[in-house]
Amino acid sequence: MTDTSLKPYLSNLPVEPTTKKAAPMDLAFGPDGNLYYAENQYENSKDFKSRLMRVRVQNGKPGAVETVVDNFALANAVVWKGNKIYVTDSQWDMPDNDKGSAVLAFTLAELNQGPVHLKPKTMDPHVLTTFTTQVNETGVDNGADGLDYDSKGNFYTGSFGDGTFYKMTMKPDGTLAKKEALTLKGKKITCVDGLIIDRKTDKAYLCNSRENAIEVVNLKDNTVTTLAQNGDTDGTNGLLDQPAEVLLKGNRLYVSDFDKPEKNFINKKSDAPHTMSVIDVQ
Repeated sequence: MTDTSLKPYLSNLPVEPTTKKAAPMDLAFGPDGNLYYAENQYENSKDFKSRLMRVRVQNGKPGAVETVVDNFALANAVVWKGNKIYVTDSQWDMPDNDKGSAVLAFTLAELNQGPVHLKPKTMDPHVLTTFTTQVNETGVDNGADGLDYDSKGNFYTGSFGDGTFYKMTMKPDGTLAKKEALTLKGKKITCVDGLIIDRKTDKAYLCNSRENAIEVVNLKDNTVTTLAQNGDTDGTNGLLDQPAEVLLKGNRLYVSDFDKPEKNFINKKSDAPHTMSVIDVQ
């Protein structure tokens, strides 16, 4: 049995000056060895207070934490590919679209030149592409959430609000060639939260937060299977309690349970304990 004990890594995250809160979401180590995390301040302020943060790492230990990009609405997923970081904003609204979201991209060289200040409600030069959420009976308009890329370098994201699964085909220079909503075969996915792609098999493991499930999309034929699912629980004994983010290490999935229910979600209330789930995959 692999040791799954948890140890504190960094417990003194800086708060955003106006909200007075820290709100870390997805995170990834960059090619420079530093740790980057999206900070979602949307629950605390709708006034574009979310950020992309960098933790300076020295000799494996976290040091100073600094803002590298600000003025996100709801910064969510972060993925490094080469020297470029891709970030989803689940609430990147436009003047003519209040159900918008986006994927944005930044180079490491740019981040090293000082904080990047995004221009909200515009097609900021960092916006790779945008999406529109079709609001359903949940009333949730959060859009692009999880993010990762396959063995061919195609990126994928999904909408938290309506479950649409998108493929982004990239040009060699890292810009967008084509965006498409995939037609999946099998189970209909109603919500996409965090996701990760096993580039050895090109299978996407994604969190269906609404249905307390981990879904698997085979990107070779777009078929959907359910890896794990359970009813409303508090996460005891490893059960899912509104899964929100997933990490694949070897043949094991580590799932963060967000436990923040929305209308018409299987999860009906937020409750202790606050949990992670572990699932072995073949």
